[in-house]
Amino acid sequence: MTDTLVAGDLDVMVDLAEVEFIDSTGLGALVGGRRRALALNGSFALVCADDHLLQVFRVTGLDKVLAIAGSVEEATAGVRPRR
Repeated sequence: MTDTLVAGDLDVMVDLAEVEFIDSTGLGALVGGRRRALALNGSFALVCADDHLLQVFRVTGLDKVLAIAGSVEEATAGVRPRR
């Protein structure tokens, strides 16, 4: 993610389609990526349709911090992300 930002792509979308498990380290990396993107006046969004992962974001309160879309199409169309 940092390489993407350093390369100048300030609009970052992370697709979690292949992710089956996320822990505090992964959550921290996502929050850090969001912080760096926003500090550079970019944007940061997640694509996640997995109910188990979405529950992790809800329990931790990160669904209030991270923009989460249900599909890549939804995220790129500018549709208000679901929470």
